Amino acid sequence: MAKSGGLRFHSELPAVLAGVELDHKHSRAIVREIGERLRASLKPEPELPASIRTQVNRLRELESQSPSIIPAAERWDKPGR
Repeated sequence: MAKSGGLRFHSELPAVLAGVELDHKHSRAIVREIGERLRASLKPEPELPASIRTQVNRLRELESQSPSIIPAAERWDKPGR
């Protein structure tokens, strides 16, 4: 019987996909490969250079001080403003 707990998957039965049966060993190898590829593609982005970080922070500061072009609209990122 298949059991699921979080991201783990355990099955006593071989996986069947389009008539192809995979035993536990091959199924785990595929899962590991998918995990490795996801980790490689989802690596954290490198830190921004200090000069760009300063400019982004300044832009945020100026944005918070500027009036809305739609006075009745609430800002989505500033609750209760």
